[in-house]
Order: sequence, then structure tokens, then C-alpha cells
Amino acid sequence: MKLKTYYSGSVEAAMELAREELGPEAMIVYSRKSDPGNRQLGEYEVVFATDEPSAAAPPAEPAGPAMPPASLAVEIPAPWTSMSAEIGDLRRQLERLTGIVSRTAMPATTAPPEFARIAALLIEEGFDAELVQDLTRDAASLTSLVGAGADPVHAAMEAAFTRRLRPAPPVIENDDQRKVAAFVGPAGGGKTSVLAKFAAAYGLAARRPAFIVSADTLRVAATEQLRTYASILGIGFAVAETPRALSQILEELRGKSLVLIDTPGYSPSEMDEAELLSRCFACIPNLEVHLVLTATSKTSDLTRAMDRFGIFTPNQLVLTRIDETTSYGSALSAAMRSGIPVGHLSAGPGVPEDLRPVTVFDLAGLALPPKAGGAAAAA
Repeated sequence: MKLKTYYSGSVEAAMELAREELGPEAMIVYSRKSDPGNRQLGEYEVVFATDEPSAAAPPAEPAGPAMPPASLAVEIPAPWTSMSAEIGDLRRQLERLTGIVSRTAMPATTAPPEFARIAALLIEEGFDAELVQDLTRDAASLTSLVGAGADPVHAAMEAAFTRRLRPAPPVIENDDQRKVAAFVGPAGGGKTSVLAKFAAAYGLAARRPAFIVSADTLRVAATEQLRTYASILGIGFAVAETPRALSQILEELRGKSLVLIDTPGYSPSEMDEAELLSRCFACIPNLEVHLVLTATSKTSDLTRAMDRFGIFTPNQLVLTRIDETTSYGSALSAAMRSGIPVGHLSAGPGVPEDLRPVTVFDLAGLALPPKAGGAAAAA
């Protein structure tokens, strides 16, 4: 197994160079933004693997003044000759590659060349490289099922995404159903605003008796903001100082069709308090827990948030700040990895017009680049 690192202005350019040098079997192990010390070599660092070493090519003589290369390939030295930092980096790359190969029954060459282009675009949009490998293989197996169309590659990728991105069921399925929903997530993610939008959309607009309960006693400003929202909407409001008080309030609100619970944005050092609230949640029948995350966050931050707030067993995701980015790869990768369905998207401060439930086709539309032939499609 041979590994080679390329520095380039784009993942797509690195892929073209790698396949020229390593052959069509070259497979992306991972890609990332270049470290500051290597940024002059190219904006992206992309590592490729191939089963067979490529034939050595004679060094090219410079034909004129030296110009910065569009893509720069760097051989990864063998571990026993590397410095300690490079040994650690190579070990991590090999572990990633082992994970890819162990999950893959088909070689990378089974995907048509068209999928290589869309895979590169997805990785540049922030999608996890291993996940993109899986998606392109899924799509390649679906091309015969999507039928002839203007863009069969796009249609096959859309089908692959719809198999992995699950939309959540409706918040209110019938008029007689009582709904208790809690909103959890990191501080600053927009939980309080999302809750107010839910109250307006599923309470006031739907003519359902609603009530807001704040279990967030850590932020006085958030509690007062919710109190103001409740007053404007003309619905009830209460503060639960403790998990026990929350249980008592919920018992008193049995006649309300919709009860919405706000929670603190627990930091890693406050997880003992989160544990107490999660035990209270476990005793609430049919509780719906919405994990609120920002679409602008990095993949690593989203993964840590999902791990931290997994204590509440969320069954829906709400992605906020959709209007502040055009790259949804990190958020959608995290959603697919977690298996938690996405229920709503929030874009802007409007209550409730900037909150909308999503379908699987909405999510695939966020994930994929424009169809070939569209105004923004690449040639």
C-alpha cells in the first residue's frame, strides 16, 4: 500500500494529479485544510492511497522561470525513517485507510469518473471523506435504478443521500396528541429562539393550548427573553428551578396540548447537572428531545456536542443559522454519522417564518451541488 500527499488549490485538482501519477485506482484517504506552515504549497492537503507503486518518472527539466505549482505532491517517508511527528501522522493515515478498506466490499475503481468530480466537490464543501467514499459507491450501484435523465449522476447521488439522511416525523401528527418537547444543545446555538418559533408555529398558529417552561436557571437573560416571548404570544410561562420542580410543573400542565422546555447550554464542566436533568427527562412519557446545532460549526465541534448532549437521548436535530453558510457538509456529515433525523431548519430571526420542517429532498438539496446544466453548474 502506497500513500502520497498532495497540496493543491482544490481537492478536485489534487485528485486529477493523483490519478495521472498513481493511476485510476488511487483513493482518497482524507483531506483537510493545509496547516499554516504548508499553506504556501496549496490550500488543501489531500492524502491518496494505491495498492501498486507507480512507475518512477524522470524528473522534468524546468522550461522557464519557476512558477508556483498548481498542485504539489509530497512523498510520505517510511515510518522507520521519519521523524516522530511524521510517524504519528502516517500512523493516523493508515488507521483511516484500514477503516475505509474494511468497510468497503468494492474497489474504488467501480465508481465511474463522473462520481470522482462530485466526490471532490462534496469534500470541499466539508463532507467527511470516508462518508463521501461510501456515498459514491452507493450512488454507483443505484445508477441503473434512477432511470435516464438529464443528469443521472446527480440523480444517483440524490438517491444515495436520501437513503442516509432521514427526516424526522411531524411534530404534531394529530389534533388529539399531547406533545412535550425539550430543546438541548450548546450555548449560543439558538435553542431559545427555536423554542419561540415552535411555540408560534405549533401553538399559536395551530390554535393549540401551549405553555413554555424554562429549566435554564444559569442564564437570567435567556429566561427573561422567553418570558417576553410568552407574553407576546399570549401563552403561559413558568421557571423550573430544579428537575423535581420541572416534574411537578409538567404534572400540573396535563391539560396543555403543547409544552416546550428550554434547557441550559451545559459546558463540559457542568455535566453533573445535565445528568440530573436527563434522569428527569427519562421519566417524561413520549418526550421529544430536539438537539439544536448550528450549521456553521466545524465537524469536530458538532461531534463533541452530539457526544455531550447524547445524555438526553435526542431524537431530532434542528440545524440553525442555515442562512449564514452555503457549505452544509459538516452539519450533514454529523447528522448522517449520528443517525439522528433532521426535523427542522432555522434561518434568520423571524418568528415563526424562519423555521421550517424538512423533507429528505430538502436535505439532499442542501448536500448536493447544482445539477449539471444549471446556472451554477461547472462545465
